[in-house]
Amino acid sequence: MNTNLGTCAIKLSILSILLIGLMGCAKQEPYGCFSASGPVTLGNTVFITTEGIGPFDGPIFAINIRTGEIRWSARGASFNPPLIDKDRIIYTGVNQQMCARKTDTGQEIWSIAPQSQDRRPTSYSPLSKADEFVYTGTSNDEVVARNYKDGRLIWSYNCRRKDSAIKPWLQGIIRNIKCVGNGLVAAQEFHYPNYYYDIFQLDRHTGKRKWIIRCAGAPLLLTGQVCVALNDNAPDNISRELTVVRLSDGTILWNRVMPAISSKGYTTFTQTVFPVSDRMILSEPRERGGRLPVELVGFNGKTIWKTELATTSLGFVIERSRNYLLFGKNRCFVLDKETGALSQEAPLDFVPGYLPTVLEDKLFCTTAKNEIAAVDLRTLKRFWLSESFAPTNFFPGFSGQLAIVDNLVLAYCQTNGNLYALDQFDGHLVWKISTLRSN
Repeated sequence: MNTNLGTCAIKLSILSILLIGLMGCAKQEPYGCFSASGPVTLGNTVFITTEGIGPFDGPIFAINIRTGEIRWSARGASFNPPLIDKDRIIYTGVNQQMCARKTDTGQEIWSIAPQSQDRRPTSYSPLSKADEFVYTGTSNDEVVARNYKDGRLIWSYNCRRKDSAIKPWLQGIIRNIKCVGNGLVAAQEFHYPNYYYDIFQLDRHTGKRKWIIRCAGAPLLLTGQVCVALNDNAPDNISRELTVVRLSDGTILWNRVMPAISSKGYTTFTQTVFPVSDRMILSEPRERGGRLPVELVGFNGKTIWKTELATTSLGFVIERSRNYLLFGKNRCFVLDKETGALSQEAPLDFVPGYLPTVLEDKLFCTTAKNEIAAVDLRTLKRFWLSESFAPTNFFPGFSGQLAIVDNLVLAYCQTNGNLYALDQFDGHLVWKISTLRSN
């Protein structure tokens, strides 16, 4: 009897400790340490939206650019970039809501938090705005339009396929929402039975569908005339398929199968298509040595020029008035726009990352070692290189694009939750602030 009582007491004690621990963990749950948007600026304020661990919403931060001090913060955000328009910021959360707040004080203007799972905005669907409408995708396979002023629902479009072979839980999430003229172009991702996307255009005032097509990839570029789609994030050894669609009626103008890419020894250089004005630069990355084939192609599918470069892959392309600057692995190449002739080639002492930011004749970008580099585009020489802000086995360490404001380079490192402000001219650290805060 006493033994049983003792055993029960021990079990209850252990259970109590576990419950207290769980309660403590819930209370101390850190946020902003899963992923985040890149820095978004308005005036002298930078905004960061972050996502918590697991299914938890993260906070949104409004930070003084000059001092690094937090002006205000609120919960209910995700890694989806916020939408800033005039005096308000609109963002979506992981679990519950879409919210609009005043940019200067953080005061809530309106929020939408449906009781059911239906029509809840997802953190994977970007926000888009035109006129007085705000558009996003939902967890119920819908595209919805809401009133910008008060958040009320204007219309919804259900893009769930009525194909019996595709069960509801196999429907893909909605990505790539963008307004073009009177239309709204969106894409829904599928992984069964094959990896593909449904791309469709809706009338942005009524939600009525204009056309829908099935492509191998998601929209990479939208102009007033065409949509360029590419499955650049396809699994290993699946061919990249480039498709150009006419926006007026959804007609596929042309497509091309690009080479498959392996992610062995994962690097930044898996891009094969680089949009430049009304053209595209295509490349075929080489895993081992050799020269890199590069081609300039118009949206009509016609090749303008071809060349080969002494590198294995490209990180990004910068368009100038007369030239294209192609940043490859440890090298930069300057090519004539019309002929493709190589006019300059320069070595780089870093491996370029992605999403470069150009300010006049200066280029700022991340590197494969999670550093930040600054390059003079006139001489192609680096004039500063920061320390590494994250372990090199965590790539990409930074979220979104770098922002340049008030002579500061702003970068958010998602692996440690820090927002860094570096001096634009010499790269020294001016301030940093952590978003890993507890409730």
